[in-house]
Amino acid sequence: MKVLALINISNPDDLMCDSEVIFQKILAERFTQSGIDYHIIGPDLPSFRLFDFERYATKHYVQMGTTRYSSRFGFDWENIKNIIPFLKPDIIFNNQAES
Repeated sequence: MKVLALINISNPDDLMCDSEVIFQKILAERFTQSGIDYHIIGPDLPSFRLFDFERYATKHYVQMGTTRYSSRFGFDWENIKNIIPFLKPDIIFNNQAES
């Protein structure tokens, strides 16, 4: 099974304190231990690129906001539309509907 999750980062300067990053890291670890292929779409930011999800998830980068307004109005629909048919996930998980 393949899961594609969208992550909404609100604290790009300190990802270890970002609740969505913490939540996604826990999910990714548990799902991967269960044999699920876990992918995360997140913002194309240096801090997210460097954050260690690699043991548990494959990261995909798009231009997306880091505030609730920029994530709503600056959402990169075109790249998301390209990633979905490429990965062919069984489930798309969007924890925060504003993403």
